Amino acid sequence: MNKLDIKQNFFGRRNLLELFNRRVLGLKEGYRQNVALLGPRYIGKSSLLQKFLTDLDDTDVVSIYLDLDSKDVHYLFSKFMGSLLSSFARFKDLPLHEDLNLLMQSLQGWVPLTVEHMKKIQANVAKRKFVESYRELLTLPEIFTVETGKFCVIVLDEFQCLEDMDLPGVFLELGKKIMTQRKCLYFMASSQPAHAKKILSEKLSLLFGNFEVLPLTAFEFKTGQEFVDAALGGIKMSPGLRNFLVDFTGGQPLYLQLICRETLALAAVHWQEEVFLPLLSLAIENTICDPWGPLSRHFELSVEHLSQGKGNRVLALILIAIAGGHHRIKELTARVGISQTLLIQKLNRLAEAGHVVKNGHFYHLEDRLFRYWLKFVYERRLKAVDVSFAKLSEDFKKEIGRSLENFVLVSQQEFSSRVVDLLQSFDNDAIS
Repeated sequence: MNKLDIKQNFFGRRNLLELFNRRVLGLKEGYRQNVALLGPRYIGKSSLLQKFLTDLDDTDVVSIYLDLDSKDVHYLFSKFMGSLLSSFARFKDLPLHEDLNLLMQSLQGWVPLTVEHMKKIQANVAKRKFVESYRELLTLPEIFTVETGKFCVIVLDEFQCLEDMDLPGVFLELGKKIMTQRKCLYFMASSQPAHAKKILSEKLSLLFGNFEVLPLTAFEFKTGQEFVDAALGGIKMSPGLRNFLVDFTGGQPLYLQLICRETLALAAVHWQEEVFLPLLSLAIENTICDPWGPLSRHFELSVEHLSQGKGNRVLALILIAIAGGHHRIKELTARVGISQTLLIQKLNRLAEAGHVVKNGHFYHLEDRLFRYWLKFVYERRLKAVDVSFAKLSEDFKKEIGRSLENFVLVSQQEFSSRVVDLLQSFDNDAIS
């Protein structure tokens, strides 16, 4: 799944960009507030952080950016050192070599102590002394800031993946350095909010009060509307359809982007300057119903990944059951057909991975489009006797039509009527 292009497709989040810049100013003034940015996958965390670093035009600040998702320990060492030197070289208008050794050689005269320390790290890595190399790596920003007098912004994207690198005490060592490196500002991001908070509170407990935990959510409705208008360019779309699209995707920027991209392609093919329901319906179908549509394929691969390993195939059934409206332990146990003890274990795993959220006694899926796909695409695909795509496509078109009609009816209701309908839907259940 491709991330949104930073320069062309970044949208909104201005309040967070301003806050990040204030944190950099605070660092330079002697007040340091590290940041933990938490939110589900594809909500825009990486795009936001990369946009922040791209726009960070301050010759007193260098940056290190690491995307740790599915990376190994060798990536950690080489990318950390390469990112630091590349950032420094960029401000000095020096050659940006792709090869780390060439980069070190070209900067030897500028930051000799830093480069010598890097050579020491490389020597230990070659001997597979990874624990010692990791300690030396964490010391590197301090050596660099002392040698140059500059400040350092360090971004660890999907920081929880450090646990997978078989480095004993990985967060204990990191915590020690964060505490002492007064000229370094840390940004940590994670797509597993529950797990990330656990790490911050248990394994980085000394730092919990020094981290500003920021949840990143989908676009607010108005921002989502503006995003759709910008993504469609000169192609018109009625306010009703635009509002439906924002609501249907839950305001997720990547989902909106992919559906709008397909809408533009179809509009060009059919020579249409305005989007009507049949065209939007086809764009949505191609994106999330067609087995090879980008979001349909992405969702299916996510479920397949979860289902790998002994005893994990039941996770897909749990997700389908929740998407179908079964939110309590008792309901899910009966629906899935496993013991309550095992169900709770599986739900905890789904919650830790960021797929399921627990609210009181209820479990639910926050990702609205994923929930829709599970119920109206994936489950039907699994149960279908007729394997042809034509029947599923026909049923999906009808469902999209019903969804739009329901959206229009609800949006036309008075606010007080909506509140009454919402409260009645709880059917005497406790609200927590």
